[in-house]
Amino acid sequence: MFVLNIAAIAPDRALLEADRTWVRSFWSDLVPHASGVGSYVNFMSEYEDDRVLASYGREKYERLARVKGQYDPDNVFHLNANIKPG
Repeated sequence: MFVLNIAAIAPDRALLEADRTWVRSFWSDLVPHASGVGSYVNFMSEYEDDRVLASYGREKYERLARVKGQYDPDNVFHLNANIKPG
């Protein structure tokens, strides 16, 4: 098994958009050759809800959402791979 982290880093916004497009295209091209596809929150710089859910899996995510609902119902700690309070 392998873990692959592909990053787009650029000195300005225009170059970042081009690099981001290349990274996402490269990822899409690799997926058909993967034995399994997932996400790893510590590699993410943009926390899209579906990717965060994929990182934890539905069962674990729902359990974490219940815990967050108990300890952080106002979602104060949301500037990370956010799990919305359940």
